[in-house]
This record gives sequence, C-alpha cells and structure tokens, in this order.
Amino acid sequence: MPVERGDQTDLVCNECGLVIATVPAAEATPTLLRMAMEGGFCSETCSHCGELNTFPGFSSMEAYTCRHCGVGVLVQRPVAMTAPGSPAREQFG
Repeated sequence: MPVERGDQTDLVCNECGLVIATVPAAEATPTLLRMAMEGGFCSETCSHCGELNTFPGFSSMEAYTCRHCGVGVLVQRPVAMTAPGSPAREQFG
C-alpha cells in the first residue's frame, strides 16, 4: 500500500505494516506495477464501499482491511455446484 510523505512514498506491506521500500512519489505506481508483475497479485472489491484493493505478492485474499474505508472484509467465494451424475457428486452421495 502506498503512503505518501511529500515527494517520497513508502510502499507498506498490507499485512504487517512493514515499509518494503521508499521511492520518489512519481515512481510509486510504476514500482507497484513492477512488483505485481514480478510476484503476482490479486485484487478484491470492498463489499462495503465498492473500491478496488490490490495485494501485490498474493495470489488470493481471504480477509483484509479496506485501504479506502478502513472496514474489515471477509472475502466470500461461491461454492461450486456439481451436476447430477458427475463423479464428484456420486462420490458423496
């Protein structure tokens, strides 16, 4: 998560708050994009405010604090349903 301090920006870990890097403010977005491309990333839309949250270095997120509204979000994943007669369904029932 970028935290601007005048002409500098701290790139802060979303999980632990550790400052990963400090870059010139103009380089924050390109640096975050490079980090995302190198280490993967995921994004989630906050169910409270509708804003997009990105998580460089993560392939999925189960819970997070929205960086826009500050509310804790539990990510809900739809449960996959299997068709009648499929091997997975027959296995359980």
